[in-house]
Amino acid sequence: MSEMLEKILSDENVKHAVKKVCANNGASGIDKVTTKELEEYMKENWSSSRRKRTTPKV
Repeated sequence: MSEMLEKILSDENVKHAVKKVCANNGASGIDKVTTKELEEYMKENWSSSRRKRTTPKV
């Protein structure tokens, strides 16, 4: 994985981004996911989602 992608997907960066969106009462996007739904999804799925994105395909 590239160094840039590692920084983007770091736990600290993602947590910071989610906090900023929630603090600004971010409106749901085209997917209609609310900030509450995003927060719940991230709590349940972040670790496995990050692993899937960072595991090189063979």
